[in-house]
Amino acid sequence: MLKITRLKSASRSGDYYGKDDYYVTGEANTPNLRWGGEGAAQLGLVGEANSLDFKKLLKGINPDPDGSALSKADEALREQAGASGETDPERTIPKHAPGWDMTFSATKSASIMALVAGDDRIQAAFNRSVQSTMDYAEKHFAITRQRTDGGAPKQILTGNLTYATTSHSMSRAGDPEMHNHVVLANATRMEDGTWRALETAPLYKHQQFLGNVQKAEFAHELKKLGYNLVQGKTQGTWEIAEFSAAYRGENDKAGIGPADLLIDTFSKRHVEIMGKIAAAEADKGRELSKGERQTLILKDRPQKLLTDRDVQQALWKEVARDAGVDLDQIVSAAKTREVGQDLTPQRKGDIGLAGKVMAYIDEKVLGRTRDLSAEASLALGLRSQERQSTIFTPYAVIFDAMLANGNRHRIQDYQATGFLQRPEIVKADREKLAHITTQRAITMEDAIVERVIRSQARSKAFTPDVSDRAMYGIVADGKALAPNTQQAAVVQHVLTDGARYSVIHGSAGTGKTTTFDLVRQTLDRLSAGQIEIVALAPTHKAKGELADRAGIATETVQMFLLQQQKGSTQTAPSSQMANLKGKWLLVDEGSMLSNVQMDRIIDVAERSGVDKVIFSFDERQLAAMEAGAPTRLAMHAGASTVYLKDNVRQAQMPVLRAGIMKMADGKPWEALPSIRPYVTETRSNDDQILARAAVAKWREMGPDTKVVVGTNKMRGLANAMIRTELQGMGLVGREDVAHKTYVSENRSPEQLGMITAYALGQRIIFHKADEANRIGRHTVHSVVGIDMRTNRLTLQSTEYGKRSYNLAGLTSGRDEPTFGVYREQTIKLSVGDQLAWNITDKKAGVTNNDAFTVAAIKGSKLATQREVEIDGVRTLKTQVFDLENDPVARFMSHGYSLTANRAQGASFGKVVAVLGSYMGEFANQARGYVMASRPRQEFQWVTDDLKSLFRRLAENDGINPSALNHIDRAMDLADKADRVKPAPQPDKAPEIPKPEPVTAKAKETEKEKSEVANPGGHHITEDQKSSSKEKDIGEKHIAQNDILFRI
Repeated sequence: MLKITRLKSASRSGDYYGKDDYYVTGEANTPNLRWGGEGAAQLGLVGEANSLDFKKLLKGINPDPDGSALSKADEALREQAGASGETDPERTIPKHAPGWDMTFSATKSASIMALVAGDDRIQAAFNRSVQSTMDYAEKHFAITRQRTDGGAPKQILTGNLTYATTSHSMSRAGDPEMHNHVVLANATRMEDGTWRALETAPLYKHQQFLGNVQKAEFAHELKKLGYNLVQGKTQGTWEIAEFSAAYRGENDKAGIGPADLLIDTFSKRHVEIMGKIAAAEADKGRELSKGERQTLILKDRPQKLLTDRDVQQALWKEVARDAGVDLDQIVSAAKTREVGQDLTPQRKGDIGLAGKVMAYIDEKVLGRTRDLSAEASLALGLRSQERQSTIFTPYAVIFDAMLANGNRHRIQDYQATGFLQRPEIVKADREKLAHITTQRAITMEDAIVERVIRSQARSKAFTPDVSDRAMYGIVADGKALAPNTQQAAVVQHVLTDGARYSVIHGSAGTGKTTTFDLVRQTLDRLSAGQIEIVALAPTHKAKGELADRAGIATETVQMFLLQQQKGSTQTAPSSQMANLKGKWLLVDEGSMLSNVQMDRIIDVAERSGVDKVIFSFDERQLAAMEAGAPTRLAMHAGASTVYLKDNVRQAQMPVLRAGIMKMADGKPWEALPSIRPYVTETRSNDDQILARAAVAKWREMGPDTKVVVGTNKMRGLANAMIRTELQGMGLVGREDVAHKTYVSENRSPEQLGMITAYALGQRIIFHKADEANRIGRHTVHSVVGIDMRTNRLTLQSTEYGKRSYNLAGLTSGRDEPTFGVYREQTIKLSVGDQLAWNITDKKAGVTNNDAFTVAAIKGSKLATQREVEIDGVRTLKTQVFDLENDPVARFMSHGYSLTANRAQGASFGKVVAVLGSYMGEFANQARGYVMASRPRQEFQWVTDDLKSLFRRLAENDGINPSALNHIDRAMDLADKADRVKPAPQPDKAPEIPKPEPVTAKAKETEKEKSEVANPGGHHITEDQKSSSKEKDIGEKHIAQNDILFRI
């Protein structure tokens, strides 16, 4: 296991690590710290680390005063001393971040054998595995940043790290716990001899990958020592086989005894913590958040033990003897073996007779067993990464391969395959260091650009004056509110450009839905009711908004594609979607479309004879969960585009409005002064402290305030705290009913195909019927048996009893998975509780993300109420569900807060946003922008550190990359736009009744045409001209240096 922690104090860190073992008095202050890394060698630091030099290094000071300065702090100290060598106490020295602690921990069985049984070979093997991993990290993750001549940051691979390593052997509870600290200094050497600070974002991003590299290498070393191994409970870990409960019988025969019991015996602190967590979760009726767990861990944390190492080891041996375990016997057995083996049991749980028979046929008759080779695992890892992003690192591919095979291979094994040097894998490092893509991704994006930009087909088009008269006639008739100039320009553009594919780029809060309603009505009037507009939306919430407020028949993207799939028998399309010929198709929230979805929508549109497709999106909002940003790609490649920028939602909050409009332009630093008045800082990266601060703001602003959070963990924490507050106010009942729900494990389609992704007791729920395997829709199955060798699952269900399935047969050959993997979680329900559905079921009248309130609970019956609109009137709809027997009743959660992903597309009166700078990839510009742009009246943003957060936002825009913009032959966007065909003359519009004179408005609209892309797709706004000069489709400019890529 690898954990990376940022060091806070150079002086304290120097004392902390500069001892042999900070728990042992017998060897205190005897250094066990040794220099490592090319950077240390270049400074002349080799062998045993001197405590004084170590402290200087962490302070950013070169131990050699005649050597190059290591940091700005070092430079300032040298300038301060001057020729006299005296320091100036009045001068301020720049702060220097000391570095990071990379802690590598061994498994408990290995720690016991090394520290209790006294097999010193294991400590040496562990040290070698850590050193091997650091050598790999130095080659691939020693990175710094510097600015180009244009001012944009670029990442540079330096190939050298500076660190010191020390070995520790005990936990705070006095248990054997072998772990090595690699104290990484914040300095790396450039080719010109100067030193710069490390860029550790890639190191953090690939922390689990590097941890697996070390674990696999350590397992290899243990096998060389003769130890048999089994896979551990934690992902990627290996335990010594004798410490597995499965081998207790064999141990008894060999006279070893119940070695597996020593794992818990020597994990007192872990057992204590898990007991506290279990008790707290039982009390709260839900899982604890990461912050709550951390609070329990730190509470009553024991002081460091002051015990002589030899005394402690004698005590450990006595404990083992009392347990009846002969550790010497395990050491002796290992020494007699030439090499250890993988003895992981291939079957778990109850396979059943049918499962055993099918497994025999698979293996002995059909020759089908699970392919655990490095090459097959890499192929699966590549498919997994392709689905997630168009560009990715080779390390991410290897990590997914490790997940697929249980971390059975060393990093050298993956390198030896040559898999990542295949022709179909293309370097995508034009802007991002060491990234790759695939020819498939490039081909798909090429096809999207080709179809959207250079489509030969043209849509129905109307003249500008006729479309204006129709639009303002609708306003004059009182059927729509008067649009502002930009909204009017959007309506005119999509009606007059004649392009088969048009794009509306609408920033947050600009009144897009109101504009869509005006487009619908104007098109209906111009075509005398002959052209209907229908819509698609990525979420049920967005679908409801379009249907209710814009009056457009709408379907979700997923359901639409399922309905339109050739040969689909799953569900029939609605009457509006059944015949699309001649209709206009509006696709809302286009930023959430993946490349695959866009490609399939275009295919359906062209096959069905759709006259025009309009993609509406905001490139700065949250992107698709899968690969690609196709709407953005099409827009920047020259699609006919119109812009909607004027924020109307925050009209009552002009200061916030100014900040949001800056964020909409991708300028978070310029937005900061306008956001600052709305911010509360906790100065703590503890989730619980952040949540408490958010709930305090919620209490001040009132119970009708919506709390929007960055992560699901924070959502659970905020939900629990708000619910407690509401119970105290008497707004939620105190008589709780425990109810079991299902929570998704969020497995990707590729992960669903990995047998390692399943565990006994999980629930497999089929949301679609699987006709090939004769499994019905909405059936719930428990995983009761797993056969790793033949890739089979044994599932138990009420409908089918116990059945064995080949995993490939359940997952392969499908565009979308038919099932999901869930775990059980108990929540508490009471009258007045606010909840939200996590599933859509039309028959049950349930829609994903819809909020509802508990009106009554009687036995297993749950009466709910939710607000709906019927014929323009808001009313309460009551529904009754059986908590025990209604399948949908298992898919609900408390709805006092919601994630930014769920909030996108919605607006609220009052909002508290919660986003910390420490939240990794979740702290990105897109998420911050969505959160800040939700309120209409009041807003508070709770964070740990505002400047640190906005630094994160500036570094991570949260926008999905496009492969075409990252490969060497990246398209010339200006050239693409020049080649777009001009629009033909629009068709003559039908005669319409002339509205009341509105010449002033028409002239005003005409003046604002600089905000509209010309027919044919050339962007002419001043902001857009400036933007395209600064950026190439808006990606961050991180240039690649001329270093050959190596895995």
